[in-house]
Amino acid sequence: MRRRWFVVGAVALLAAASLPFILRDELVAPVVPDGAVQAQLTVDGPFERSWPLNSVIDKDVTPVVSELNSLSSTKRGDGCFAAMRPGYRMRFEYPDGSNQTVVFDLNCGSVRRGDVARYGDVTKALDAFARIYRAQGGTVPDPPWAW
Repeated sequence: MRRRWFVVGAVALLAAASLPFILRDELVAPVVPDGAVQAQLTVDGPFERSWPLNSVIDKDVTPVVSELNSLSSTKRGDGCFAAMRPGYRMRFEYPDGSNQTVVFDLNCGSVRRGDVARYGDVTKALDAFARIYRAQGGTVPDPPWAW
């Protein structure tokens, strides 16, 4: 009987320990607020010439915003293990004239906007941008991030 209560107690303790991370993802500020009407992608580093200088989407920015905001606010693991991957900046514009810039770090699997940071498969947001850009008639090479 004691063993069973021990197991139940251990499971409850593990569940309680993970709860702050689950709640934290729900309570943190979004990477990008909803309502963006345009996004522009720029590439940092030696990959600059692989994308057109003016990569802008202005039809439906919502899938990109959703991918960014679905990333975890909890960093998993330590360090950055991918080397020599390009960096990206995506600038979101809003109807009121304001803008927000998100910096992508593919080496560490993170995105940042000011003090807001998220972690995970950040390439999903870049893939969403590329799909929308191509649907708008833009021509871009195969994504350099799909290695």
